[in-house]
Amino acid sequence: MLNQTLFRKLCLPAALCLFLFTAPAVKIQAQELPPPASNVQNIASGAYIIPLDQNKQSVTLNDAASGLTFSGMNLAAYGLVHLLLQNGIPVKWIIKASKPKDGIDFTASVARIYPSAQAPATADFVGSAFVVDIAEINQQVCNPVNTPAFPDIDSLITAFGNNVAIYMLNANTPLDVRYTLQFAPQIAVLNNGGNSSAFTQILDAAHMPYAVIVNADLQTATDCYTFILQPNANGTANVTTSYAAAVSNFINSGGNFWAQSGMALALENQGLFMTTGGISAISTSINPPFNYVASAMPVMQFQGNFPSGLTGDLGTFGLAAGSSWKPSTYPCLLLNLPVGVNQFICYAADVNGATAGGNLYYCGANEFSLTAITPPSPAIAAEILQTQRMILNAAFVPAAINYACAGNDICICRGESVKLGCTEGGFTAGEVSWSPALGLSCTDCPNPIANPLVTTTYTVTPVNGLCTAFASVTVTVIQDKPQVSNVDIDCNAEETSYTVSFTITGGDAATYQVSGNTGTISGNVFTSNPIPSGTPYAFSAGDSYHCDTTITGTFNCLLCQSAALLSGGGSACLDGNVNALDLQVEFTGQAPWELYYAIDGQTQPPVSANVPDYTLSATQSGEYTLVSVEDAFCFGSVAGTASVSAIPVPVVNLGPDTTLCLGEVITLNANLPETNLLWQDGSTQNTYATAVGGTYWVQLSNECGLAADTVTVTFEDCSAPRCRPLLPDAFSPNADGVNDLFTAVFNCEVSYFRLLVFDRWGQQVFESNNPAEHWTGLQDDRSLPLGLYVWKLEYQFTEDADDPYRIAKGSVLLLR
Repeated sequence: MLNQTLFRKLCLPAALCLFLFTAPAVKIQAQELPPPASNVQNIASGAYIIPLDQNKQSVTLNDAASGLTFSGMNLAAYGLVHLLLQNGIPVKWIIKASKPKDGIDFTASVARIYPSAQAPATADFVGSAFVVDIAEINQQVCNPVNTPAFPDIDSLITAFGNNVAIYMLNANTPLDVRYTLQFAPQIAVLNNGGNSSAFTQILDAAHMPYAVIVNADLQTATDCYTFILQPNANGTANVTTSYAAAVSNFINSGGNFWAQSGMALALENQGLFMTTGGISAISTSINPPFNYVASAMPVMQFQGNFPSGLTGDLGTFGLAAGSSWKPSTYPCLLLNLPVGVNQFICYAADVNGATAGGNLYYCGANEFSLTAITPPSPAIAAEILQTQRMILNAAFVPAAINYACAGNDICICRGESVKLGCTEGGFTAGEVSWSPALGLSCTDCPNPIANPLVTTTYTVTPVNGLCTAFASVTVTVIQDKPQVSNVDIDCNAEETSYTVSFTITGGDAATYQVSGNTGTISGNVFTSNPIPSGTPYAFSAGDSYHCDTTITGTFNCLLCQSAALLSGGGSACLDGNVNALDLQVEFTGQAPWELYYAIDGQTQPPVSANVPDYTLSATQSGEYTLVSVEDAFCFGSVAGTASVSAIPVPVVNLGPDTTLCLGEVITLNANLPETNLLWQDGSTQNTYATAVGGTYWVQLSNECGLAADTVTVTFEDCSAPRCRPLLPDAFSPNADGVNDLFTAVFNCEVSYFRLLVFDRWGQQVFESNNPAEHWTGLQDDRSLPLGLYVWKLEYQFTEDADDPYRIAKGSVLLLR
């Protein structure tokens, strides 16, 4: 008979399951067949991860029957997922589509938060994982005013306990989402000979609810479940024609079914679900080597090796003579070639075609339990727990049966509607009854549309005689949503655009928000940005409960005349000068105008104009464009550009006075574009070459100014030795023993000596009257910067004591 404890509600007291997720779990592909398709989603940081690999989800266990203490997989992780689903919290099952056995599903930066905190780290996750996408859930939550808050996820985790490890995602991470699970599986275990404990012990260890049924229930109440487990039993006595027909009806209606050992053999040979001519037993014991195929399929998400030494009425199996596998089947686990040619341990099929659910699983060995191998070692015990995960994995594969499911509790805004029920498929019209009828589109259909005016709890009961269970769902209706009043539309003076303003009242006044056309909100008053005349507007005023009031419309103003046109441009003495180039701006509309303009894309401070013909002074070069204009009443249009370039101010430098050898030629250069040039002899060429000593000058001029420079050139006879000073053109006072000093060297005795050094701005930085003294690049014990310095040397040789002082000039480069 049906165990009604299956349908106990596990939401916390006073809980409201308020997530607006009503769609059934979505299959990534039409059938549950390999190879699976990838479905990568970007999961936001803050998501909760329930890992399923043993190094993150292990506990110390003690088996009372054997007295064995060992470390193994904490199956309670599955129970926590079941609890979250029962409370309306969607859970994403992460399985990488292309991975080998025990391959990595994803790598992420995480921090463990339950049952105790651990420091953040980068970790690999294997064996799949369940993820609660907190960011996605928060976008859908609707928490009504004056009602208890829905049980947050942390409260559920704490209440569940059982040392389930949970990690938090530290950064947005792409994950391969196989399913987004919406509803908790409804599980039944068949008891046909006292054999149900083979599976109930696994479900108890996982803290998952279930029903224990008998063969008669299989034929009368299959619409109550999404997953039915058939433990090993006498196949000849149990698998009758009606039994096989009931299983076929259940699978083809979207349910998932697991048959173990001898019952798998008998069921296949009676119903031919996977093969054309049946299967046959090969061995009663299961020993390696194993071949783990379909490693990316949900049922195969267990870590490590399949236990060696399991036995059963059916251990390994293969095709009967003349039989073949049907297209919708795939092997899960078999003996490795060549030892185990065609010796299968587990096989699966998606029997019902493209519809969700309809999965059938066959597995050898009478049971996956610690008593199945005597005596079990700690390593074998850990492997058996991992193998038990195959059962739990199959339970969470989505089905397409309504199983008297009303759906998750839902919050809606007054005037909205929502579809009830869990999946589409399974029940048909007339097989269920919903009550009360108030606000429902139908009362005898599986998925009625509910539009209640007040919060209502609806109950669904199958009436076809196949299931006596019932389920309820509460639709909470938000009554106090934001209201919009005092709607005001103002055109700009010249009526090229308009603004919409309105007052928001009701709802959650602390969190008013407006979507649609942009604007600003101050307190509870919203004012839109300008909307072009004749353009429709649409605003949704909402609050933290996501209940919005929408206003729409359009407004036509007379064409606004406000406009600004820029013209002019050219070259002028600008940069570095007080001059400016006048640009012309012509305004239309009504004074005064406020104009924003940009130079090379950089917006400048606004200028104000009171006359329609305005002069804009350009004081720097660049591309001038208008950004916006507003007259006394409205914003307007802008047009025109102006290119402004700067004429350079004349600058000339003929270099220092210099002494050359007789016969050499010096070329003086005064080239500067866009200038008038004049040398001392009246010539106007850009360069001037000479081999004659003397003083030379040049003058450059244009509309921006005048510049001149003079240089003295001396020629000497360099053919015979003579007294002359020698000074370096560069030195590096870095104490490396090379070119550390700047000094004058003479090849004759001097009777007078004076050396001066100046920086580029003409400031004297060094002076000496001692020929033996040198300059080290310092001024007042302070290192001077790198660069070019000018020197002046006054000297007189002893042999020329009656002659005037000689003068030499030059430059020296200070290096480091």
